[in-house]
Amino acid sequence: MLASYDGTVALWDAEEDEVLFSVNCSRNVDQSEPIKCVTWVDTEKEDSIFAAGSMDGDIAIFRWENDRTKKAVPMYSLRFVMDIFYLFSFYYKLEDITDLLKQLRV
Repeated sequence: MLASYDGTVALWDAEEDEVLFSVNCSRNVDQSEPIKCVTWVDTEKEDSIFAAGSMDGDIAIFRWENDRTKKAVPMYSLRFVMDIFYLFSFYYKLEDITDLLKQLRV
């Protein structure tokens, strides 16, 4: 998993020497912030979950179906501004984030 200053995260297959997917982590595609960190949150299930943090304080949460032919899809975007926590949900119910936040220790 690679974090990039162009605002993307990519999953690299070192054995096959190819990129499996690359996703833009910004909510605003025209102004992508550098990605400073990325980590797998959950890889034990059918789908894998990863989180990426950018310079502007956003944390983007993605789901990947563990399928080489598919791209990761956004689940949530979390933003911390002046001690206020904002949650932007893309495709999942708000209740689903409880376990995810516990794993991220937010």
